[in-house]
Amino acid sequence: MERMKAWWICLVAAFFFSYELVQLHMLNSISPMLMESLHLNAKDFSMICSTYLLADVIFLIPAGIILDRFSARKVILYALGFCILGTVGFASSTTFWQACLFHFISGIGNAFCFLSCMILASSWFPKKSSLVMSVMITIALLGGVIAQVPFSVLAQRFGWQKTLHIDAFLGAIVWILNFLFVYESPQYKREARSFSFTSFRKELFSSASSGQTWKCGLYTGLMNLPLMIISAMIGNLYLTQVRGFELVEASWITSMISLGTIVGSPLYGFLGDFGKRRPMLMLYGAALSFALFLFIIFVDNLTSLSLAALFFALGLFSSSQVLSYPIIAESAPQKLKGTSMGVAAIIIMGLALIGQPMTGYLLDWSHFGDSQIYSKQDFLRALIIFPISFFISAMLSWQIKDKETAVSLRKV
Repeated sequence: MERMKAWWICLVAAFFFSYELVQLHMLNSISPMLMESLHLNAKDFSMICSTYLLADVIFLIPAGIILDRFSARKVILYALGFCILGTVGFASSTTFWQACLFHFISGIGNAFCFLSCMILASSWFPKKSSLVMSVMITIALLGGVIAQVPFSVLAQRFGWQKTLHIDAFLGAIVWILNFLFVYESPQYKREARSFSFTSFRKELFSSASSGQTWKCGLYTGLMNLPLMIISAMIGNLYLTQVRGFELVEASWITSMISLGTIVGSPLYGFLGDFGKRRPMLMLYGAALSFALFLFIIFVDNLTSLSLAALFFALGLFSSSQVLSYPIIAESAPQKLKGTSMGVAAIIIMGLALIGQPMTGYLLDWSHFGDSQIYSKQDFLRALIIFPISFFISAMLSWQIKDKETAVSLRKV
């Protein structure tokens, strides 16, 4: 009974994570309407998308420090409140800067969701964190699926503003569920510590000086780019403008990346816990993603079913990224788990923060005029960053060590 309760608590917290990923991915579904309504080009649109990740990067370290001192329950409720507020404000935006501001506010909430879920997983399941973390990430990734076809259908029927009001209502339901059910295990003990800049500097330096954290963070950030850029930003534009699909069909194909990750995350989590060969699995995931993406961008005349299968496989292979999270958590001292995960998350989100506007800039590199229509060559120039990222990830996986040989953080 206690085990079932622990699973339920973690799953409800994962709904918060899932809702935050809806906010990240929804712009892909409403991109044509949003760009037309606010008169945006690719660079402007990518800047709006990146404000969400900018808030992530700014608030992740504070999030880690806060979670090392306060309960995940309180953090989740406040963070989710920020996200709902940002969603309502975004729905009322009529200018580029308003959209940037409110998407940034939603991103503040997102800075806390990942770390809160990881803390809860290690709180209730200290010996099986790989599997539980991967399942929570899997539940969270449902947000990436929900934000595609359902949001495209709603946006076409009601407009993007009313769709976001519906989105905010769903957030209120998630807030109530977390208020009713989520709390940490009584066995999870925190040291009673007050905040000081001296302790902050020492803890941050200790966490940031871990080579293991940097390698895992870079690996995950690079492997995560398809979710952060294709699924969250330009997937629908690419499929409608280059491949010639309708918006809803394009959203369905794009959602396969998230669906593949949903299947792959617990699979990699199980294999990682069972075989204790996580770096080798990470290498396989990066190598297969590299080969698959080259096939996607250079092979023409692919049907919607073929592309859906390929996007699913891309999500499946690239979900090897989930194996880096337990490696980071196991390498960090108990009192620095939140801060260490925060440092890694900054690296992960920082790469996406750079990648999103870079993609928009590359799309607009030789694009002239106010048209929001881009050529195949424009997209090829922008999408080449993905195979490069997968190749670097494969190289990094050789340098990552599993629990038995992990380099520990220095004592604080």
